[in-house]
Amino acid sequence: MKIPSGEEGGGGGKKPKGEAATAVAAVGDDLLGDIFLRLPDTASLARAALACKRWRRVASERALLRRFHSLHRPPFLGVILFNGGDTPVPYGCPDLRFVPMRSRNPHLAAAAAAGDFYFNDLPESDSEFDDEGRRYIIRRDPWMLRGCDGGLLLLSRRRCRSEELAVYDPFARTAVFFRGLAFDFDVVNYAFFADEADTSFRVFAAQFFDDGGYSAAVYSSVYCSRTKEWSPLLPSCRAPYPWNERDGMRAGRFAYWQSNTRKCYVSSHKERVVVLDTSTMEWSLHQVPFPVGQSYCAADMGEYGGLCLVGAKEQCLQLWANTDGGWVKKKQVSLLTQFPFLKKIRREEWMKRVRPLAVRGDYVFMEFWSIRKSHSYILLLNLKTMKLEIVKNNSREPLLLLSICCEHRSSERWRRVASDRALLRRFHSLHRPPLFLLGVILSDRGDMPVPYRCPNLRFVPVRSGNSHLAASGDFFFYDLPENDSDDDRKYIIRDPWMLRGCDGGLLLLSRGRNPREDLAVYDPFARTAVFFRGPDFPLHAVNYAFLADEVDASFRVVAAQFFDDRVYAAAAYCSRTKEWSPLPSHRAPYPWNSRDGVRAGRFAYWQSNTRKYWDSNDRERVMVLDTTTMEWSLHPVPFPVGESYCAADMAEHGGLCLVGANEQSLQLWASADGGWVKKQQVSLLTQFPFLKKIRREEWMKRVRPLAVRGDCVLMEFWSIRKSHSYILSLNLKTMKLEMVKNNSNEPYRGSAFPFFVSWVSPLLSPGI
Repeated sequence: MKIPSGEEGGGGGKKPKGEAATAVAAVGDDLLGDIFLRLPDTASLARAALACKRWRRVASERALLRRFHSLHRPPFLGVILFNGGDTPVPYGCPDLRFVPMRSRNPHLAAAAAAGDFYFNDLPESDSEFDDEGRRYIIRRDPWMLRGCDGGLLLLSRRRCRSEELAVYDPFARTAVFFRGLAFDFDVVNYAFFADEADTSFRVFAAQFFDDGGYSAAVYSSVYCSRTKEWSPLLPSCRAPYPWNERDGMRAGRFAYWQSNTRKCYVSSHKERVVVLDTSTMEWSLHQVPFPVGQSYCAADMGEYGGLCLVGAKEQCLQLWANTDGGWVKKKQVSLLTQFPFLKKIRREEWMKRVRPLAVRGDYVFMEFWSIRKSHSYILLLNLKTMKLEIVKNNSREPLLLLSICCEHRSSERWRRVASDRALLRRFHSLHRPPLFLLGVILSDRGDMPVPYRCPNLRFVPVRSGNSHLAASGDFFFYDLPENDSDDDRKYIIRDPWMLRGCDGGLLLLSRGRNPREDLAVYDPFARTAVFFRGPDFPLHAVNYAFLADEVDASFRVVAAQFFDDRVYAAAAYCSRTKEWSPLPSHRAPYPWNSRDGVRAGRFAYWQSNTRKYWDSNDRERVMVLDTTTMEWSLHPVPFPVGESYCAADMAEHGGLCLVGANEQSLQLWASADGGWVKKQQVSLLTQFPFLKKIRREEWMKRVRPLAVRGDCVLMEFWSIRKSHSYILSLNLKTMKLEMVKNNSNEPYRGSAFPFFVSWVSPLLSPGI
C-alpha cells in the first residue's frame, strides 16, 4: 500500500524539496566551515565548493583554507639536490638533480615526471630593458635556484647589486618576475614563503655585514606579492660572524639562517642560528646544541612549544625543543637500531652520514650519504608511527650543499575538466604537441638472434635545452620496482630485465624465456612500473610492439609469434582492461623470428630477416598491423636485402610510408595501389658537404634510418671499422640537419630505440 506524504504517512513519507533546502540553509557559515574541515582531501573540498555560491564563498575563505591545509598536508613529490659549486655564494651552484619519491598514486608519479624542476621552460622576463631602454648585458647569467616552498621555486639572476628574482611554478610553467632590493653589498641571502591558501608569497632578504669586532649586523627586508613592494624589517639583529654563505629556509612560521662556523677561521667555534618569527617579525639568535659540522634543520612543532631543531649525530636522530632560552632534548631515534636493514647499507655502501633536510608535519626528510660514494639515499621518517620510506639517489656526482623538499598542489576543478579523454584527443588533433628527442638507446646484437639476449645498452643524449631531464632519466632501469609476481616465479628472478620497446617516454621490458614471461612498462623519470604477464602462446619466441597513448598514461602491447610461414599467434594487451585480446592470423613467408616490432603512428610493423637466412627467397618484407582496424598486411619493400629502412605514418603521402638509405642517399617511398612510389630523395653528402669529411676521415659510410617523427627522420651514420657513430636528425621540410656524436668504445649495432617525449604536462585527476 502506498503511503502518502504528510501527517498520515508519519516519518516514512518523502519530504518536500523545500524542507530539505531549508534544513541545509539553516546550517551557519561557522558550522559549514567545520564540516568542510572534515573532508578527506582537497578534491572533496573543491567539489563541495561547486555546489552553490554560498558553499563556494565559505570554502574560499583564506582562514578556512589555511586551517584545512594544516590538517591535510599536500603530498611530497621529491627532493632537489644541488652541489656546492666553485664559489661560496649560493648562486654559484648551477648543477641540480631532482630525486622523485616513490608513490603508488600514478598521478603523483606523472606530476613528478612532468614538473620542470630545472626551469628549462621559464618564460622570458619583461624587465629585459632598464628605464633608459638599455639592454642588460648580464642577461647571459643563468637562473639559479634559491628556495622552494608550496610547489613554487625562487630563482635569482645576478645583476650587480640589484639582482633579478623570479617565482616559478614548475607545473603551470608560469613565473612572477621582480627586482631584488638594492642593498649596500653584493651578497644577499633569501628565505622563501609561499601561502598555502592562495598563490601569494613572501621573500625575506637578509644581508649579514661584518662591522668590525667579528660580529655582523643583519639588514633585512620583505617582499610581498600582494603589494609588489619591498618593506624594511625593523629592528635589526646582531649576530657573531660568519653568516655570508647560506640562504634561509622556512620552518612553519619561522625563517632561519644557519651560520658557517666550520668554514671560517675567525669564528668562535660555536654553531648558531638566526631565526625570524614571521608572525611577529622579531629576530632571535640561538646557539645550537650540536657541535660544529653536525647537520641539522629547524622545525615549527606546536606540541613542543614552537621552535625545534632536528640534528643527526652519527646515525642517531635527535629532536630538541626551545624552552626558556635553552634547548631540551625531547626525542632520540637510533636509525640503525630501529631499522636494522640500514646496517647492511652502511656496511656495504659506506653510508655513514645522516643529513636532516627538512621537517614537514610529523615527517623528517634526511639524506643517508658517504664521502666515498657519489650516490645516496633519501629517507622519510614519520616520528609518530616510526615508519620509514627510502629512495635511492643514483647520482654519479656528489651533490652535497643543500636539499629542498618539493610539494605539489593543483587546481582541482580545472584539472578534472581538462583531464577528460575526449577533450584531450580533440585538443591534440587541433594542437599537435611538439615531440622532443631526448636521446637514443642503442643495443648490441648479442650472441643469439632473439632480442632478449642483448642486455648491453647505451644512451646517447642529444644536444637540447632539456639536458637536465636527459640526465635524470633511468634509461637502464636500475630503479625498477620489485615485481609482485616474484613469489610464485622465483626460478626466473635471476634473469635480467631486457628492453623490448620504447614509445611515449615509456619503456617496455621483459624477463624470462618461458611462455608467459614477465613484462613491465617502466617510466624512467617517475621510476614507476606496471607489471603483467605475457600471452599464453604455444611457442617460446614472442615479438612485441609497444604503443603508448599520447593523451594519458595508458598503453597497448601487441604480441606476435611467427611460425610455419604465417603469424601463428597474435594478441593485444590493453592497460585499461588489463587483458590480452586475440588478433587474427595472417600468412607471412619465413623468416620473422628475430626482431621486435616498432610503432609508426597508427601502424605497428615487423621487419623480416631475409639477409640472415640462406633458405629465404631473397626478398625483404614488412608485416604491418593497422592498430585502428586491427588488420594485417604484408608488403615486399622496395629496397634490396640488407638495406636499412623504417616505416612511417604520413598523412600527406596517404598513410604508410617507408624511409630507406642507399649508400648515403635517403629515400622516401609511399604505399599506393598495392605498390610503392618514390616521393622524395635526399643525397646527404650533396646536401650537407661537411659529411664528406667525416665519411673520408672516419670511414662513416653507412646510414641507418631509425625512426620518423613528424617531419624529422632520425638516422645513425656509422662504419664497420669504427665503434663510434653519429646520430643525425633531418627535417624533410626545412632540410635542417642536427648531429650528435656517439663516443662509444664498443660497437652497438643492435636495435635502436629513439626516446621521444611530448612536453605537454600530464594533467592530473581530482584525486591528487
